[in-house]
Amino acid sequence: MLKRLLMILALFAVAAHAKDNQIDVNTWHLAVGVGLGKASNPLHGGDDIPLVVLPDIAYYGERFYFDNGQVGYSLSQDSHYSLSMISELNPEKRFFVFWHPSNFFLPMALNSETKIAESVTVNQVKKRRWALDAGLEYQYFSDNFTLKLNWLFDISGVYNDDRAAIEFEGQSQFGSIIISPAIGLHYQSQGLNQYYYGVEQQSLFYDGYRSGSSLSPYFKLQLTWPLTQSSALFIKTSYDDYSSLRRSPLFKENAAMSFFVGMKYIF
Repeated sequence: MLKRLLMILALFAVAAHAKDNQIDVNTWHLAVGVGLGKASNPLHGGDDIPLVVLPDIAYYGERFYFDNGQVGYSLSQDSHYSLSMISELNPEKRFFVFWHPSNFFLPMALNSETKIAESVTVNQVKKRRWALDAGLEYQYFSDNFTLKLNWLFDISGVYNDDRAAIEFEGQSQFGSIIISPAIGLHYQSQGLNQYYYGVEQQSLFYDGYRSGSSLSPYFKLQLTWPLTQSSALFIKTSYDDYSSLRRSPLFKENAAMSFFVGMKYIF
């Protein structure tokens, strides 16, 4: 029922590209953040990722756009909303590899008689493949906030299921400091969670772990101090709650966090 509701919202809610006010049409937007930070990995055997350089690459045409790993085509738009077809790599893969755009760009009940290992590392499970997702993104924006809803499904045949999200992003200014908080909720299907976080039976004494669908809230915050027209000092942090998947023996932490502070240079 929840999945159907999120799909309907993604199709019929009101939304828009907040960046329409910032990026000229038919122009590449190129910027890079240089500083220090870290993205944590909540899985056993997964290394935290040092963040030193964060590229920011975007292009918006009349209909087609590319924005930091996401490719889209606008089906309908005006000054307050945009409905687009989008495609991007599934972000859950980032915990199993070092290189993933999400790292760099700006539960089912368990039977009490089932023996589950206390922990399983990413090196002890089968290799997780890349998944390419596609679907619809519908946004609404005003001067002070952006509301975004999307629904995507696996078009690469990797996990053969879907995911959805809703996000509310605000923007305010305190003196010369631009404050951009965002709060959202991810819906992850049973097929997605089972592929990335389920654990298959490996012996007569280990029955494995089967995951269900989940809801994962998240929070993001960016503070920006413009210094010149082409440079700014900025701080960004994020928190993704994975507590709904805490029964998976792959997880050592209930959340994935990131923090970065540095300079942003616009070209």
